[in-house]
Amino acid sequence: MTKWVLRCTRCGRTWILEVSFDLASMGKLYHFCPHCRRNAFHEVLQRIEDDIDIPIDGKHQQGEYSSSTS
Repeated sequence: MTKWVLRCTRCGRTWILEVSFDLASMGKLYHFCPHCRRNAFHEVLQRIEDDIDIPIDGKHQQGEYSSSTS
């Protein structure tokens, strides 16, 4: 799975989405935001390498992204 950093254009929060396809060419993605709890456009900010395991709130899964961890 590839991890992508997305930013909700509605609430501005950034979070990580794991998917098995390339989002780089899309630029934006219409997806459910786990923070503002609405469907909204999200900007694709960056790809995170598969071999890097970033803990999110003590877990290793989709969730909020902190730029200080990169």
